[in-house]
Amino acid sequence: MAFETFTGRQKVTNEPKVSILKQGNFNFNNGATRILKDKSVTYLQLLFDKEKNKIGFKPCTKKTEGAYQLRESKGGAQISGMAFLRHYQIPYKDKTRSYPAHWDEQQKMLIIDLD
Repeated sequence: MAFETFTGRQKVTNEPKVSILKQGNFNFNNGATRILKDKSVTYLQLLFDKEKNKIGFKPCTKKTEGAYQLRESKGGAQISGMAFLRHYQIPYKDKTRSYPAHWDEQQKMLIIDLD
């Protein structure tokens, strides 16, 4: 059997995505982080639509009940989400999952669809 040379690279996308990490954090890629930064977001509330199986990330202030601080990193930003994920029984421990994200202008929040 002969060796083959791998010449591919990981594709980096600027399309907005939110990942649910195995540690229970939400990770916003550069595309999603850019949307939030353009709106001067530093804190987010977490919302869940049980019927549509969607998570909303709504900008808020530090004093808002349930506010999570957006922590910027080299590859985007993160917020803690373990309590939220446990409360709504959203799986996260077995593997990291990524979801396309979009800004809903009417509801003024970033949304991901878990389906």
